[in-house]
Amino acid sequence: MAAPSDTATNDNSLATEALSFGGIVLPPSAKVLAVDTDRGIDQIYRLAVEVDPGSIDMLLSGSTFTTPLEQGRMVFMPALQGFDPDNGSDIASAQDRLPPQGQRKNYVAREILVDRTNPAKPVVHLWLFTT
Repeated sequence: MAAPSDTATNDNSLATEALSFGGIVLPPSAKVLAVDTDRGIDQIYRLAVEVDPGSIDMLLSGSTFTTPLEQGRMVFMPALQGFDPDNGSDIASAQDRLPPQGQRKNYVAREILVDRTNPAKPVVHLWLFTT
């Protein structure tokens, strides 16, 4: 997998590309804080998204995640610079895979971590990558 870049942005077109790539459907109140990508042999998108506390289930179901969040499960993928999740306080995460379909020619692994350190404004971290 390509090494992560140090240039996260809040570029709307890159965020739209990343969300489409990973089959992610954000709730209307969600705000993309930052996104980046690396392309090499594999491709990875990393996103940090602020959501309302009650919309996490909507994000998971709308994006057809196949595994439930596991409380306390850490993710060992590099986070976006400046958006490191608090891996100790109040986190939950899960991983699943999307099969090739339509324009998606490869499996896409999806790693999600929900950081509820600030319960009023949870941050969802997404790693979407080919395998």
